[in-house]
Amino acid sequence: MNIKVILLFITINMLLFPQYLSLTNNNILVNIGEGRVDYTTYTIYADATADFVTDTRLHPEALLILQQQAEEETMKTLYDTLGNIPIDSEDNIYSIIEENRFLKEKVVNSINNARLVGISYPTRTSVKVLMALDIITNNLMSDLINNIHMYKPEPIVTYFDAGTDYDSLVIDARNIGFIPSLFPTVYDEDGNEIYSLAYINKSIASTNGYITYSTNSFLTNQNITNTIGKKPYNIVAWRSRGRFASDLVIGNEDASIIMSSPNLKNAIKNCKVVFIID
Repeated sequence: MNIKVILLFITINMLLFPQYLSLTNNNILVNIGEGRVDYTTYTIYADATADFVTDTRLHPEALLILQQQAEEETMKTLYDTLGNIPIDSEDNIYSIIEENRFLKEKVVNSINNARLVGISYPTRTSVKVLMALDIITNNLMSDLINNIHMYKPEPIVTYFDAGTDYDSLVIDARNIGFIPSLFPTVYDEDGNEIYSLAYINKSIASTNGYITYSTNSFLTNQNITNTIGKKPYNIVAWRSRGRFASDLVIGNEDASIIMSSPNLKNAIKNCKVVFIID
């Protein structure tokens, strides 16, 4: 096939579709899908399809070459997707790993060990792979937490006795434009920090996550039931905050109840916090 025809085909597809195409050599064309993040499991997914520019049925060895090429492009997407995940409302993971060579090496090593979730063969000359990167089980959460240094004073709020000693916190963050992040901060109306990475048990956050996200308001998922206690304090966030809209603002009354409950303060220190998201 004439190379001009191939390049025209690539240009048209780049304009028409959200994915983009990569011509890795004169014979292999790679269609790269968009990376996506499932915050409820802290898992990143990405896919790519490698295709020989030929109409000839391929031998098994050629299919293995296509699979390898598709995996390489997929791992690049995993890296880019991870890098674009917000840490909070101001920074993303890129801002950390691009300035920390040792952390970047750990991230790259984790991506090289990403799970191969599935392989399919859309046509007789192509191979599609789906890969997943688990942020918690690959120790990425731990590596990130231990490379973020936050030293902040205890928040100042007006306390009053709530009358009930809650043992976990559930915040409804739906319909306010909130964007999930790894380490969102919860503020009261006056800008005092109620929940922040500076005040939590980092070893627990490294294992279970700083926030447990749920798209199910009934909170029946197993990882949710393991997080919430018998007396969760349920509140509704007022609004999102920050450049990435990845922090939350709650009412002063709710903030006072949280800070006046010894058990609840200890629970949120141990990351027993659930955000319900869209």
